Amino acid sequence: MASRTVVLPSGPVVMYEDPSSPFPHSMDPQLRKLGLHTSLVKGVPSLGTAHEVCKAGKVLSAEQAQLLKLVGVEMATFEVKLGGCYTEEAGFMAGPHSVESPPTKAVVIKPGEEPKKPKGVEEAFEEEMDDEDDE
Repeated sequence: MASRTVVLPSGPVVMYEDPSSPFPHSMDPQLRKLGLHTSLVKGVPSLGTAHEVCKAGKVLSAEQAQLLKLVGVEMATFEVKLGGCYTEEAGFMAGPHSVESPPTKAVVIKPGEEPKKPKGVEEAFEEEMDDEDDE
């Protein structure tokens, strides 16, 4: 989904964030394949009229996404929620957003200590090992 409307103005096709850097002439065929009606003006791919790449709230096609990537428009967000971290001083610290367990208080495991295994893990491991021995 497009998070905003993007319109390329008429004139040289440039990077969205850096208008001082137009695309090289070798990019003209690729820009045309992506739906832009460009022509070379003094060796720079240029638009005769403004071109709307996408509208806010509409689904992006593969061509629109590639064109947005080329002109440097970012619409996606990327998030990471840490489940824990390791520091030399404190050891492993499981955070409240751990994948293995619901939100709880942080658990600190000091260097050299074995982390406590959840109930059932050892039993399941032993069963798995017994199954492999049987084969």
